[in-house]
Order: sequence, then C-alpha cells, then structure tokens
Amino acid sequence: MAINRREAIKKATYFMGGTLSAPAILGVLNGCAPDPKPGWTPTFFDNEQALTIQELAETIYPATDTLGAKDLGVPRFIEEMVSTVYDEEARNKFVQGLAAFMEEVVDKEGKSFRKLEAAQKLAIAKEKNDYINSPEGQASDGPFFWSVKELTLLGFFTSEYGATRVMQYELVPAVWEPCKPLSETGTGVTWATS
Repeated sequence: MAINRREAIKKATYFMGGTLSAPAILGVLNGCAPDPKPGWTPTFFDNEQALTIQELAETIYPATDTLGAKDLGVPRFIEEMVSTVYDEEARNKFVQGLAAFMEEVVDKEGKSFRKLEAAQKLAIAKEKNDYINSPEGQASDGPFFWSVKELTLLGFFTSEYGATRVMQYELVPAVWEPCKPLSETGTGVTWATS
C-alpha cells in the first residue's frame, strides 16, 4: 500500500518524540528526499564535514537487519536540507554546530569522529542524545545533535524503503470486526444524539 509524504512525516515525528522543526517539514513537503545512488560528492559540506555527517547519520540509524542511513543516501539528504531549505541563520547555526562537534570530538578522543571505533561513535551519540533529552538540552536553542538526529530520522523514514519496508502502513490503524454482538464491544451500553 502506498504511503504519502504527510504520513511519513507523521511517523518520523513519532520517532522524534512528537516534534519536528518547520524547515524539516517544509523541506520534505517540497520534495527533498534521500537519494540512495552511490557516489555522493558533497557540494555544500567540505570533505571532512561530509564524512562526519555520514558517520554520524549511520551511527544514529545503522544498518542492521534493515538498511542504514548511508545505504539510503541520508547524508546527501541532510546536505540538501541544510543548503537549500534552511534559511541563512539556521544554515550558519548548523555549520557552526558541526564545527564545534568535530572540534570537541578531536579534543576529547584525539581523532576525528569518522576515525573512531563504532563503540566510541555510539558512546558519543548516546551522550549527545542524553543531553538533548535532559532539562538543560530541552531548554537550549536546538543543539546540533538534535538537528542531525531529526534530519537523519526524517530522511530515513521519508525514503521509499523506510516508509514502506521498515514502517508498517495501515490506512485505518484499528481492527475492523463487522459482525460482533454489541454486548462484546466496549461496555455494551449504547447512546445516540438524535
């Protein structure tokens, strides 16, 4: 069964705890979608930024028994969203957050995020995720990690694969039982308005 972008956004919002930013929703409604073609050549991010985004997206949604963020072209989607949908202020904030993240990882771990072992990447992502879910993180002005997580999940779940093969689409999310005695439904009490 086909799933439309609005339904995919609703599902992605669920995974983000009920919120998505306006630019993210606008971007998807205007046609931004992950492109799983191999051979992404970044046009907005420099090479190190692109590799960091790629590894961070894959850490947030890794390939397991399903495809991962890299397989579906989510890093390319993130670049497209940041470079063409975000306004200048949001774009600058994202790039500054990315630079601060990259510098923080090098200062703490002694090497770039993309060169860390998977367990180290996961520990950093967990730490950042814990922060955005803490009272301090909730009160802050949209930390960089929140934006990357939002774009990763949005890109993944609005892709054809994510929307149709990972999520289960139900046109009406309820069980329809047409021939059931009224006494077996609800409390068995009926009412009418006219």
